[in-house]
Amino acid sequence: MLKIVLLLSAAALCYGADRSIDDYCSKDGYMPGPDPDDYYTCEKVPDQCWNRHLVHCPAGGIWDQLTHKCKPKPTAAPTPTPTPKPTVGPTPDPVDLYCSRDGYMPDFEDHHKFYQCENIGPHKWRLTMQTCPSGYTWVQEHKRCDGPPDGR
Repeated sequence: MLKIVLLLSAAALCYGADRSIDDYCSKDGYMPGPDPDDYYTCEKVPDQCWNRHLVHCPAGGIWDQLTHKCKPKPTAAPTPTPTPKPTVGPTPDPVDLYCSRDGYMPDFEDHHKFYQCENIGPHKWRLTMQTCPSGYTWVQEHKRCDGPPDGR
């Protein structure tokens, strides 16, 4: 009978009415808390269960999940990004997920423009927007800028 009482007492500690399902963990370790300056420790209660405890970093600290330590908050003000200057000529666009081989694609919004797709590394592609000379339009079938048929 005493064993049953002890077993029920241990179960009450692990599964008490005042604990939510979020209070449990399944292995020793650390995990980020609800705020940047909080973290949880998970520990096994001998012969009972796993328990999770919320811990606060010291004032001015934030939790670093990679090192499992509190570290000082950055104090430097963010550096303002300079205003980009207009570019002349082709404008390289960021790597585009839809570009998968070397070649050309039309700009469907402006028939005077097209995109050149180049392989810049393993599984990396760059789209560069190009503009046809004045009076010329991009012809996808010819893969070039064509001028007016009458030569004007």
